[in-house]
Formats: sequence, structure tokens, C-alpha cells
Amino acid sequence: MELIIVMTIISTLSVMVLPVFNSAFRRVTRDNGFDDFVATLKHAQACAITSSLEHRVYIDLKKNAYWLERFDKIDAGKKVFKPVLDRIAERRPLPSGLTFEKDRLKALKDDTGRYYLSFYPSGARDAGRVSMRIAGRQFTRYEVSMEGRIAGFEIKRPRDER
Repeated sequence: MELIIVMTIISTLSVMVLPVFNSAFRRVTRDNGFDDFVATLKHAQACAITSSLEHRVYIDLKKNAYWLERFDKIDAGKKVFKPVLDRIAERRPLPSGLTFEKDRLKALKDDTGRYYLSFYPSGARDAGRVSMRIAGRQFTRYEVSMEGRIAGFEIKRPRDER
């Protein structure tokens, strides 16, 4: 009889804790996805300076992904970039529940229509803004802004889930 009571208490507690755990896990996953994107931007800036080559972080709105490429050569008067081969630079999708916001994106477009942010060997970079919205929450977003040519990144995180 005591075993049945203990099992009932344990199952009741687990049912109460599971939604809290799931919510916390989703928040941590979104936070990590945003932090990975910011780390890629900082990595691009560091790589541009150390390699003396322009680097670009590309953003694919359709596939909800981003990656890092570096200047390779000039072909027919146009800059050609190739992927950077390291773990931080590889193509990464945003985690489920997080999407790039096209209407708040402030970035350049190349000839193929891909959005990008450039980082230069001098430490300068393109001014820009990238915003990521949490699914189902119209006004809850992560945002990173790069308004100055050399100044740091301004990072905004959602407050309502902290």
C-alpha cells in the first residue's frame, strides 16, 4: 500500500515538473543558437584581421541558416568567396522555434541575392542588424546590431523569459 502511495506522489510530481523542464530546455536551446550566431560574427571579425582577408557571414532566410566564407579571388571583376573550413564557420541552421526576421534585417545582398555582413582586415565591418524572432511571439526577439564601423556588438535578448 505504501508503495502505491509513493508511486502516486512521484508520478504527480513528475507531471508537474515536466512542463517547466521543457520550457527551460527550449529557452536554453534558443539562447545557445543566438550565442552561436554572435560567436560566428566575432570569429569572422577575428579571422579577417589575422588572415588579412575579407570575411563574410552569409544568412539564408529560406533555410534559416548562416555560415562563414572568406575572400578567395577576383574573377571577371567580382569578388569570389569560399567557405572557411572550421567548426565555428560551418553552415548552421537556427534551432527550432527561432527564425531570422527579414523585415528587420539590415545587411547587404550579393549578386545571387544572399544576405551577408562583411568583416575587413582593418577590423572594420559593415554596419548591420540581425534579428531573430521566437516562434509564436511577435514581439519577442533576439537582436545583434553593429552600427559603428569598428565598435563592438550591441546584443539584445528577450526579457520576458529570463
